[in-house]
Formats: sequence, C-alpha cells, structure tokens
Amino acid sequence: MTLLADIAATESVDAVSGVAISDGPLTDHLRATVDEAVIAKAVRISKSGGPDGGQRTALLGVLLARLADVSFEETARLLGISEAKLVRYAHGEEPISRDYERRWDVLAQIVYNVSCVLEPAALPQWASTSVPALGGATPADQIRRGHLDRVLELTRSYLNPSFS
Repeated sequence: MTLLADIAATESVDAVSGVAISDGPLTDHLRATVDEAVIAKAVRISKSGGPDGGQRTALLGVLLARLADVSFEETARLLGISEAKLVRYAHGEEPISRDYERRWDVLAQIVYNVSCVLEPAALPQWASTSVPALGGATPADQIRRGHLDRVLELTRSYLNPSFS
C-alpha cells in the first residue's frame, strides 16, 4: 500500500492531486507545512503528467513538504535525481518519470514513520546520525545507496509499541 493510499483510507483525498480534503491530523499538518499556492500549483502540474502523473506529482509535493528542513541538494540526492531534474519536476517543466515511483513512495513512508516520533525539524539530524542497526551507516547514506528497505524496516520499528 502506498502512502497516498494510506492517507485515502483515513481521510478523503482528491483523486487528482492526492491532497487530503477532509479535516484530520494529516490535513492539519499539510495545511501547516504547505500553503494553498503550492497545492494549487501541484494540481495544475499533475494534469500534465498523464493518468498516473497526478499521483507522482502529489507524492513529490508531499516529500518536498516533509523534507522542508533538508537542504535542496540533499533532497535531490535522497530522491535519486539531480538538482536540475528536481527543479524541472517541481516547476512542471518535465513529466515525472514512473521510474521514481517506488523509491519515492518508500522514502515518503520512511519520512512519515520518522515524523511520528520526531519533530520535522529533527529529520536532517536523524538522517545524518550513525545508526547501529544500519551497521553504523547513516539513514541518508543508506537511502542514497538504494537501501531504502533497510531504512524503512528500521523506521517501522520506531512505531512498534515496545520500541524504546
């Protein structure tokens, strides 16, 4: 199940933009981190990306909002794309390739899991901190190397009630 599908299961979500449209904790969080102009632009851009382009655009928008405290350069690296490509995607100058869907969905799940236990501003520090469960590597290094599943498993453990 994707992050957007998880959101849709708990709140009403616009089918084109993936933006939550009902009241709830996630909606409040999105309203606090993404202004209406950004949402409107994401909806407009999504219409140019084909039938699934809206989902990819919405996913990119969610990731950019959640990674707001991470540098642009590092965000591009975590997304697995160049800074120039990220600019083109964000400005709607190029349709978002389907090739990034799985990576971005897993990254969104990782960021969501971390945000359940840490303040959003703590994400960059968490991502750059050596973690014994990752063999001493940082989550950011593991993500950049394509080991997203290892980091996802780690962040899922944070949500386990017995985690301490």
